[in-house]
Parts: sequence; structure tokens; C-alpha cells
Amino acid sequence: MNQTDKISSFLYFGYLPIFNKNSISNILPNIDLTKFSVNSHFRDLPEAQLISEGKKALISAHFNTLEKVNGDIHIIPLSGGLDSRAVLATLLSLGLRKKIYTVTFGIPGAWDYELGIKIAKEFELPHINIDLNKVKVRTYDLQDTATNGCSWTFILDGFYNSLICKEFGKNAVYWSAFLGEDLAGDSFIPGVNSWEKAIKLFSKNKLSKFVNSIDLQHPDYDPYDSLPSTPIMESTIIDFYEQLWFFIRKHNYIIRVLKFDNYNYTMPLCSPEWIQFILTVPQKYRVNKYIYKKILLSAYPELFCLPVTENRGGPLSAGLVEIKIRRALHRIRSNFDHDNPIWDSFRIFRDIKYIDFDEAIRSRQDFRLLVLENLQDLKQRNKVNWLDLDSIWKDHQLKRANHGMALLLLTALEISLKSDEAKIINS
Repeated sequence: MNQTDKISSFLYFGYLPIFNKNSISNILPNIDLTKFSVNSHFRDLPEAQLISEGKKALISAHFNTLEKVNGDIHIIPLSGGLDSRAVLATLLSLGLRKKIYTVTFGIPGAWDYELGIKIAKEFELPHINIDLNKVKVRTYDLQDTATNGCSWTFILDGFYNSLICKEFGKNAVYWSAFLGEDLAGDSFIPGVNSWEKAIKLFSKNKLSKFVNSIDLQHPDYDPYDSLPSTPIMESTIIDFYEQLWFFIRKHNYIIRVLKFDNYNYTMPLCSPEWIQFILTVPQKYRVNKYIYKKILLSAYPELFCLPVTENRGGPLSAGLVEIKIRRALHRIRSNFDHDNPIWDSFRIFRDIKYIDFDEAIRSRQDFRLLVLENLQDLKQRNKVNWLDLDSIWKDHQLKRANHGMALLLLTALEISLKSDEAKIINS
């Protein structure tokens, strides 16, 4: 891959979509895929028995993981999603309450921040919330994050996740819910029966193109050409589309911004006990994470009767009418009245993962300086000469467009290039 294609690939996907021999073992460790098949005995079980088997697999995955780790405190990052709550619920059921600390980061008024805090309060767990409005971001912070494994990703992801490690240190055990909803079917698309179809769908998926406000890649770049030309494995083992999702996106991006060297990370939802169950149930049970939700509701009703982001503040058991109403209210807030705090009292929060990057670049000095200095350095390199970097900056600042993610991805590109240069100098 030449330099232009490498940069274009990064500016399209937000990471480098590389497959190598470590991709599979890094994402699905300790499982022998040569003995793995979707045609398991689970296909003949009735739903009630599947739920029972799933509960056993979930508990076994956490119990066996717990047996292998040592630490005085166990850290569980909480959001409004299903996976972190599933990890918390299972560890509580295993008697770990006195050693658990929960942590949430984001901004007040956002789903993950508010719901994470609510769960901790409901169960009277020691909790720390990190308000990212108060966390300054500087070039050297991101350079350090890039050096520690996050180069050629959206480096801010790694920086914000690293705040948890800095809060609790190296003697804690960090429980990551990585891959839970994906294995449960969140990335499963029925009917993708050829590798070519999987490649086309993946390259055009709205989550695959990292920036939507502007095309950053070279005009001649085709994302299809960056992906493997042949299947990674037979679809009887893992569905074609999910192979790309797991071994390209998750391997090259997500796990690299979640897991840091020299810290004690454990990922129970990647355990063989859970994988062998959840990937071998009949495919119809993985559509829309159907069986996963049933398992969680059956195993831990007290936790999943609390609001979840997926249902826009309704419980996991919420009916279709309630969900539709909540989603409609959320759209109204997002499109017309997003700053009105009255929405918070109805648990209709803002859908912001970290902070409002568009506004931060316009109004926060640290973000303005971060982007400006790296944009100028990138301009000097002349490696993205098909882009008018000054115009992208100006259009954003004058509110002619919202290019916050584009500007931060270009910043991540420059910092990744600096990281590569530092590695050469130090080698």
C-alpha cells in the first residue's frame, strides 16, 4: 500500500483496515475455530432452554475469567448500554460487590454519562464520574496516547479511555465489555451469502465511513480495494459480514483504544464459554440481539428494568409503543430543542459519546490550539494536497458546516505520522 492509499484508507475508515495472522487470536482468544461451527446442538433447543443455556454460559465466562485474575479492586466502566451492565450484573451475582468500583465518563446530559451514574446509585456502588468538559486536551497528550498503541486510530478515543487507567492505576482489574453486543448479533446482517456482497456492504456501511460531513480521502480512492479479497474463513464458522466487523474494524480500531499495555484487562464476553454459545445459536435468535436481551432480562431483571440507551430511556423490557414514543421525543430534542434541560427530567438525554466536538473546536481554547497546530503541520507535509485544509477549518469556524470530526481525524493523522517518525528515530 503506497502512502496516498494508506492515508486515504485512514481518512475513510478512521483506522487502517489490515488483516494479519494476529487478528483472529487478538479478538477471539483461547478458542479453536477449527472445531467451531454454527451447526451446533443449540439449533434444536426450544427458546426457553436456549435462554437457560445462555445464562449458564454467561456466568461460566465470568466465573472462569475471575479465577484467572488478581486484584484488590475491580473496575467496571458503565454506560447506558447492555454489555457493561451485563458484566456488572454477573460479577455482582458472583459475590464481588465489595471489590467493585464503577466509573463513567462523558458530559452531563448525555445518555452514557447519566445512565451510568443512575445504575451506580441504584445499587449503591462506589462510583467516579469523569466530566470531559473539564478535561483539557493537548497535542502531547495525544502523542503519548498514540505512542502507547493508538496511532492510526481516532486517537481521542484512546485518550479518553486511558483516563480510567490513570484514575485507578496498575493494581486494579479492568473489566471490559468488549464485543458483547457484536457477538450477540448487533453486527449480524441476514442474507449476506457471498464475500463480495459482504465487502460492498461493509465498505459502504454508515459506520465504516468515519466522517460524513466531507470526503477526506483521495478522489480516486475506493474503500473496497482496502479490504481482503477473499474470505478470512468459511461462513459456516463465522458469517462473512461479521468476519469483516470482528477481524478488521474491531481488531484495528476498537480494541486498540480500549485496552492498554501494562494494565490488567479482562474481557469476559470474549471468553470461549460465551463465544461458543452465542455464535452457535440459530441465526434468527441473533437478529436484533434477540436471545441476548432475553437472557439478560431473565438473569438480571432488577438491573435491566432500569433505563437503557437502546430504548431511549425505557427499560430493556419496554414495549414497542413506549420505545417509538421515546425515540420520537429524542428526535425532537436532537433536531429542535437539544439545549433545553427540561428533557433531562424525562430521561431524554443527548446522544453524545464524549463531548460536542463541533462546539469544542469553535469555543474551547485547548481544542482550537490542538487542531490548528496539527493542521498546520499536516499542511507543511503536503501529503493530503487534494484537500484545502484552510477552507475546512474556515467553513467550520464560520458555521457553514460542522466539520468537527473531520478536523479531529486530520489531527489524528498528523499525530500518527509524528508517532511513526518518533519510532524510526528511537529504533
